[in-house]
Amino acid sequence: MRFLEMARQPCIGLVTCAVIAILTAERGTLQPEWLALCLLLLAASWLRWRRAALVYLLVFGAFFLRHELLLDSPAHRLAVEFAHGPRVLHGIGVVLDEPRALESFRNIPRYRMAVQLESIALDGGRLCDAAAMLIWSGPPPTYGDRISFVGEARNLAPPCNPGQFDFAADMQRRGFFSEIEIRFPMDGVVLSHGHGNPLIVFAHAARRWMQTALTRDLDDAVDASGLAQSMVLGLKDETPEETRELFQRTGTLHLFVVNGLHVGMFALIVWFVLRPLRVPRRASVFIIVPLLAFYALVTGFSAGSIRATAMAGVLLGSVLAERNPLSYNTLAAAALGILIWDSNELFRAGFRFSFGVVFAIMLLAPRLRAMLIPFSRPDPFLPRLLWSRWQIFRTMLGQRLATLIAVTTSASLGSSPFTIGYFHLLSPSALLANLVAVPIALALLFEGVLSLLAGGVSAGLNTLFNNASWLLARILLGVVHFFALLPGGHLFIELPKKHAACEITVLDLGAGGAVHLHAQGHDWLIDCGNTFAYAKVVREYLRARGVNRLDGLILTHGDVAHIGAASLVLDDFQPCALFDSAVRDRSLNRRSLHAELERRAVGKNICQPGDVIECSPEVRVRVLYPPAGLEARTSDDKILVLQIEACGTRVLLVTDSGFFTESWLLAHESDLRSDLLIKGEHVS
Repeated sequence: MRFLEMARQPCIGLVTCAVIAILTAERGTLQPEWLALCLLLLAASWLRWRRAALVYLLVFGAFFLRHELLLDSPAHRLAVEFAHGPRVLHGIGVVLDEPRALESFRNIPRYRMAVQLESIALDGGRLCDAAAMLIWSGPPPTYGDRISFVGEARNLAPPCNPGQFDFAADMQRRGFFSEIEIRFPMDGVVLSHGHGNPLIVFAHAARRWMQTALTRDLDDAVDASGLAQSMVLGLKDETPEETRELFQRTGTLHLFVVNGLHVGMFALIVWFVLRPLRVPRRASVFIIVPLLAFYALVTGFSAGSIRATAMAGVLLGSVLAERNPLSYNTLAAAALGILIWDSNELFRAGFRFSFGVVFAIMLLAPRLRAMLIPFSRPDPFLPRLLWSRWQIFRTMLGQRLATLIAVTTSASLGSSPFTIGYFHLLSPSALLANLVAVPIALALLFEGVLSLLAGGVSAGLNTLFNNASWLLARILLGVVHFFALLPGGHLFIELPKKHAACEITVLDLGAGGAVHLHAQGHDWLIDCGNTFAYAKVVREYLRARGVNRLDGLILTHGDVAHIGAASLVLDDFQPCALFDSAVRDRSLNRRSLHAELERRAVGKNICQPGDVIECSPEVRVRVLYPPAGLEARTSDDKILVLQIEACGTRVLLVTDSGFFTESWLLAHESDLRSDLLIKGEHVS
């Protein structure tokens, strides 16, 4: 019986062979010509003998060849040219997507975009037909523009700090290995327009119209309008960072990404619209699938929307074939189709997350639902014909609640390993938060669809539905805010590893600085960087280390590059103690921080030379500099100099102090002996 059951689910074996082949190709290479010849021999053998083993070997070889050719792409060969360092080049190419805004440089707006290169002049030679990322300065081009530029090209660099998002690895899986930076607006010129795919051009225009329709009469409600755009169109950049932070803590961040939930809700809405029109079931499938494809196109054709649309297409296609739509074979068929499209999807977090959650729902939800349904039913010995109206209503309501609880619980359990592995986050409140937030999100999506439909008919109806969306968005924000602030609602944890008695991690923040001191379960932070570096590096690192609260925060500098994010540290990690220098300077950042501390009624400790800060029973920090009333010319000579003593080892931390500070230390400190010196680059 098991053999017959496996024979009816052939895609499970095929996708298993595909996964093994892709993993094998990732570790080793073969000559594509010989591999293609072997595939031809296998195909001929299968035509002669028709054995299942030959099919599996054929699938293995085909995916091995597919992934190997994908790894040897023109973009990868272009990266070889920049392997020894940056190079200046002149290039011509076509913009592949809509530019995304970056942090401006000297009040010049900057954008990142993907570009398909047509030609590159490099040391007299020309390299063509390769994709790369482009950083553009000045007013940006649009999708499909043909541009000419002069810039500095380099390969995408891996992260410099632990716990930091590996942007280079993610882009390489998307087919981009290099980045070209245009530093000045005059170095980039738009040559012509209209070289993009007309279908994508239409999708971009449709999305802009939808954004206008969704935000009509909501100009004074940025949070609500941004949330509506994020839920309906997947435009997460329209929502403030602090709002997305709340959703991440409660395990509801998936609502910002167009994934299976959005596609499923959109399909459900279309299904309910078609039911009153008495559209046959099979005909409904032929209507829903193209609409889902259009929805994926309008929302940016992201990897998540492609995965979700492919899975929905396979599930709805199983209805036409009169098969069980929620079977493991159907799930395997969807995965196989996505890997055929792009074998690199196997290594992306979204692919594993999506299929892992769906697998958990298929495995656990029916069992949990069967356990919950009896609680809402009347006496099992009472015939159904004798049920009262209340008993019928209670049973129907109980069945729907049991389904909602079972699916949400299964999804939360299935997503927990991925959220811990990728985000180092455990959200005990995620189950309750999703039980409340998902129905509200469904209603918000439904209102958004109605708003879009009304936008082409009546501005009054469009405004009415937008105000209903505003109300739902405010309710959803309130729910998420409640669960985010729930004590014990979320917890950042570190993956198991062996720790030393004392660990000092110096983070690379460019001109700024931040040092993490971990000693026997105690966590201290020395400086925190500016707001950008803190959000991208420091906070992510501390969360990866499982830090939920700091024992202390020591501020050595007054400049924004070292203490600019101190107020954010107070919000996120609530340090038990805060230490600052006694020297006065002209730093506006330090003054604003002191004002913020007074507003919050948070005290601070003023450090003097000779003070000792006990970080743990075996680790202490001794303050060496500066003395009170110090007269120094530069702010970098008014910083705290610290000596860390841990288990018989001394570390001298002078950050980016200058020659004046070093001279003072040599003149006034008799014992500067240290095993390690940590020093930044002084301004001069």
